[in-house]
Amino acid sequence: MVNIFSTWNAMCGSGLTTMPWAFQQSGIFLGITLTAFAFGISYYTCYLSIITAGNDVDYTDTLRKTFGRKGYIAGMVCYCINLMCPIIIFMQLLSQNLYPIILSIENIFRSTPAPYDPNKFMPPVFD
Repeated sequence: MVNIFSTWNAMCGSGLTTMPWAFQQSGIFLGITLTAFAFGISYYTCYLSIITAGNDVDYTDTLRKTFGRKGYIAGMVCYCINLMCPIIIFMQLLSQNLYPIILSIENIFRSTPAPYDPNKFMPPVFD
């Protein structure tokens, strides 16, 4: 079985959050048509990957059998690059939300909570 679940989890977030906006902009019929077309291409690609892999545990094993050591290295590099983008985005979101989280935790453990001051909280900046 090809290990596609980690890649799917990494790419699910952006598609899941932008799908309603895409349907609103394109209309329901064009949106369904494009989604079905993208599903067909994705399904066929997964089918070809599974057929090519056969009984291999990981697709990098298939690359090693087909292309040798260079294929294995190329597969691992592509896998690492594919996971680097979600890790960078996750770390950026954590760093932007760390200050409000610390203020909230500080407020929880106070005997008398501090009054709410909207100037203390800053919205996340994505530029």
